Amino acid sequence: MSFLRAIDRFLARWEARAIVLFLGLMIVSTFAQVVLRALAMRAGLEWAHVLLSRIAWSDAFARALMLWLTFFGASLLTRKNRHIRIDIMSALLPDRWAPFREGILAAAAAVVCGLMSVASFRMVRMEMAFGGRLFLDVPAWAVQVILPAGFLLLTFRFALLALEAVHPSDTEDAP
Repeated sequence: MSFLRAIDRFLARWEARAIVLFLGLMIVSTFAQVVLRALAMRAGLEWAHVLLSRIAWSDAFARALMLWLTFFGASLLTRKNRHIRIDIMSALLPDRWAPFREGILAAAAAVVCGLMSVASFRMVRMEMAFGGRLFLDVPAWAVQVILPAGFLLLTFRFALLALEAVHPSDTEDAP
């Protein structure tokens, strides 16, 4: 389990760094677009209009980053067991069964995320064969690769939660 936790900590550090970077890029590109649009439309500055036309790709770029941020954020929240929960078992089973319930739910979520990873990997492979392009001539699959990767991250995190529910004495507080 300590090896899996080391992998978990390593991934968490890189996810947190990516979140900071991607959020910063989203803020800067969107802010630049808003300011340039205001300068072009309200102040009638031609240079702002020219610059705005040169960063027309920033909307699609921000949407792509949002997809990546969503998966990295979901993975980090799952790591801390603070993910969105929709389960009826919590209401039906007594509290003394909580570890068993948590283990079953985490294992089920790991299976579902694993299946989603396989399906999204197939979708990305089809996109690679199709050869679609997005902003700045970036291949669509390069943006969509977060789907199988993100679902794999979630599979790993849910599987780790399931293992920790089975072996609660092995758990440690990891940052």
